[in-house]
Amino acid sequence: MNRREFFDEWSSLHGGVEINGIIRIWLSISFSLVKVLAVLRITPHALTTLSLAFAFAFLYFAQYPWALSFLLLSLMMDGLDGSLAIYREKSTLFGAALDSTVDRVSEFLWVLGLIKIGIPARFVLAIWLLGFIQEYLRARAGGLGVRDISQVTPTERPVRASFIFAIFIFEQLNLNLTQPTLWLWLALQIYSLIILTKNFRSLLQ
Repeated sequence: MNRREFFDEWSSLHGGVEINGIIRIWLSISFSLVKVLAVLRITPHALTTLSLAFAFAFLYFAQYPWALSFLLLSLMMDGLDGSLAIYREKSTLFGAALDSTVDRVSEFLWVLGLIKIGIPARFVLAIWLLGFIQEYLRARAGGLGVRDISQVTPTERPVRASFIFAIFIFEQLNLNLTQPTLWLWLALQIYSLIILTKNFRSLLQ
């Protein structure tokens, strides 16, 4: 499979999302990485499992600076498992369901890490719930037969991980930026849910 075919298949599996900007950069990087992983006979399921394991490690070591490396590894494994499945032409419904389930569990472990370092639980869980509803809405719409689910919001999973990363940095450096960052994240989550709901409402009608 060449890069053009890889891009086309990825776009098709993600509701026809246009590949440009940061998405194109990431897919170009992941395409190069999965070629190596395929030679090493690493399976997509193995990467999915590693993503979850690194999320648990992030929670366990949340009070230490190196916890952030586990967050990055968890996110990277999650991004690469689907790309590897596409490259090896082994995309399955079970794999997609497993990946989605692990994503939700991993993200919950990430926010538990925030709580572990002292971020108010009610605040963090409210933000997590909004993100969870966003992803559930996509999944439910797909279950109802909606295939055009290419609406990209300001709080996609990598952005949510970036907020968590930033908050950990602020806490490690004792910067008074955590509170405004949380409010910004909350506002963006609400906005994302609104635009996603409007999009799906028009599609379902």
